[in-house]
Amino acid sequence: MAEMSIKEILSNDLKNNYPPGAMTVDGYAQLLSQDIQEGAKLFREGNLLVVCIDLGGGVVELHVINGGHKTEDLVKRVFKVFIQLKQDGFKEIQIPYDKKQLGSIIATFPIFPVTTEKVDEGEGRTYLTTVRLA
Repeated sequence: MAEMSIKEILSNDLKNNYPPGAMTVDGYAQLLSQDIQEGAKLFREGNLLVVCIDLGGGVVELHVINGGHKTEDLVKRVFKVFIQLKQDGFKEIQIPYDKKQLGSIIATFPIFPVTTEKVDEGEGRTYLTTVRLA
């Protein structure tokens, strides 16, 4: 898979994971830029962007923006970010999302214990998966 620009990754993620018209690519880029300005870290693994927001106390919130990697490749790339976060001293990752099927993908990550619960905390936060790194 050829390396995409950030806008191409955002465009593909919007097309594959959001209803039509939910957001524009420019709006998505602006939200990402705002997160980074507010202290979020951004990892890039191929055509995958991973946004990490430090919640304090060794906990980080993680958001995955996929430019089109297949599930097996996605898992490998996100697992690399998990390892980096563990090396950075984080003990827990929280991943909020809406699509229920993402929970079964996250549960395939090796080594780390994973729990998922339905939280219904608004858009983008129907489910919460917690990954224990320590």
